[in-house]
Amino acid sequence: MAVRAGWCLAIRLSHSNPAPERARGGLRFPGSLRVHHRSRKRWADIRQIRAAVLIGLAVVAAGCGSHRQGLAVSHVAVSPTPYGRVAEAWAGRPADRTLLEHVDAAMPRSLPKNPTGQRCKVGTTVAITVRARTMAYGPCRWPASIDRVRLALINYAPHLRPRAPRGGWRAVLQDWYDGTMDEWHPCKAVLAAIRHLPVDPPTFSTIYLDLTAYAHGVC
Repeated sequence: MAVRAGWCLAIRLSHSNPAPERARGGLRFPGSLRVHHRSRKRWADIRQIRAAVLIGLAVVAAGCGSHRQGLAVSHVAVSPTPYGRVAEAWAGRPADRTLLEHVDAAMPRSLPKNPTGQRCKVGTTVAITVRARTMAYGPCRWPASIDRVRLALINYAPHLRPRAPRGGWRAVLQDWYDGTMDEWHPCKAVLAAIRHLPVDPPTFSTIYLDLTAYAHGVC
């Protein structure tokens, strides 16, 4: 009976611990085979995650290298008052391609709303068109992100080089006399013209308001 019980115990132990399998190069145990399979699967998952991360970094790097950080504008216009010459750029005009690169770099990722409660009667209007949608800003003030777009346009536009006769602030005053600003005058000349205005101008004259509004658009 004791011998029989010992044989039964040996058989049960043999079933609970399978014999090692014969493999090329030696013995291979089933338990170690499962561990090796799991480790190989884990390394494969790690390699897939690493590849996905590298692809994502490459896409981000490509986006950062582009000059189009914000919205791609199709038309932008700055209209200072008194009504006269307008600074603008079109996406479909080959001559404005380099200018629009500077404008695109200054564009926000989304167009903000125009500030409410503006009570001024004259001022500058900034109009931006993106995907057939036009947003107008001004005339008294506009968001800081829109001011960066305005400055990018007027600072890099080659056709806005002053064509008025030499004379600085005197040319600004002469241009204003007919009620419109026919030339695009530099900011320094406009501010100098304002400083040369009489301390008490005629009550019927709008020269101070007009030149102040004009400076708000070109400076």
